[in-house]
Amino acid sequence: MIERRGVKRSEDFVEKLATAVVVSYPNDGSVIVVDFLKPAMEIMVDERGGIAGIRGELELAARVILPPIVCKRLLIALKNTVEKYESEFGEIRIERGTPGQESGATMS
Repeated sequence: MIERRGVKRSEDFVEKLATAVVVSYPNDGSVIVVDFLKPAMEIMVDERGGIAGIRGELELAARVILPPIVCKRLLIALKNTVEKYESEFGEIRIERGTPGQESGATMS
């Protein structure tokens, strides 16, 4: 039987929803930076207060800076988790040719 233990949350723990991710690293290769983005929507109104449209863009929700070895471990953990997820719920397909294709996914 597998023993399960909870992980204590730090006082500054934050939980965020992200719909896109940007991964980068500095020229010296010392760390890998993972930026999590979320949509920021704004409703535009006309002079009478009626809705004139919606404007949106992505904004930075959280940044995680990882040593390369931790990022490699994360990559392996994500691969294993996605494989298990897909075996239970079906393949996650990434739609090609649409804006934000690196973050858009659909279930089959």
